[in-house]
Amino acid sequence: MSYKSASCGRSLASALGYSTGISCGAQLPAEVRGVTHWWRPRTEYLQLTSPDVDSWTDAISGLAMTQSTAANKPHWAATGFGRSQGGILYDGSNDMLSAAAQATTNYLHQSGGTVFMCLEHGSTNPSGGFTNLIRTKNNGAAAHGFLFAGVPSTGALRFQLGNGTGTYVYEKDFSSFLQTDNTAHWVAVCWDASTMDAYASGGLSDTGTAAVGSFSGIDSGLPATLGRDATTQPFEGTAGDILFFNAKLTEQECRLLGRYFAQVSGVAV
Repeated sequence: MSYKSASCGRSLASALGYSTGISCGAQLPAEVRGVTHWWRPRTEYLQLTSPDVDSWTDAISGLAMTQSTAANKPHWAATGFGRSQGGILYDGSNDMLSAAAQATTNYLHQSGGTVFMCLEHGSTNPSGGFTNLIRTKNNGAAAHGFLFAGVPSTGALRFQLGNGTGTYVYEKDFSSFLQTDNTAHWVAVCWDASTMDAYASGGLSDTGTAAVGSFSGIDSGLPATLGRDATTQPFEGTAGDILFFNAKLTEQECRLLGRYFAQVSGVAV
């Protein structure tokens, strides 16, 4: 694994500082590029009414995911995710964090993007058949923004990416990408204007999904949610690190990130 020295700007490097000794000035995989958001499961990025999570702030852009309704707040667990690292616990019922409407370009990069997430998925199979992990779509409006979800009944990871005109450019279930084995895993979905690829712990890969049509425009001002949509399809499990990139990462880059998070938080390689 090759490395580059981290700097102390508002970047992936500046957000480091795990208890394993990695800190600002440490070394990162040289291939890491284009990170725009990083929700880190660390108390300095959380506002807590213990154990409830009131807000979870992105370490890079400062975008906060919040919840004001006590019954809908996920919980913070200081240990128990990966190698005794902390995580955000979702109950599979009504837990959700959300951000106010943002410009869609904050999340959705037409020319190339990647969503990378560390998680431990439960087994709940709610009405509707899948569980929302990350969503930037209007509730009930198809093909606006993107959806990153689990399908526990089939072990699949579902990814939908729309252009705001009612058409999905990408829509696919990646088989066996969600492993409900009480172990923390990582998953990544990477796309550009022509193809979409997915990778996960355990050497899983599914590449070459062709775009249907082209990006012809995207909605602006969409909200984002972590844990479910506005009313249904809740996620059961634990969320670790969540990262967005404005580049389509390669398999090598994704697996380098996977090994990195295996070292710092104990997810399966």
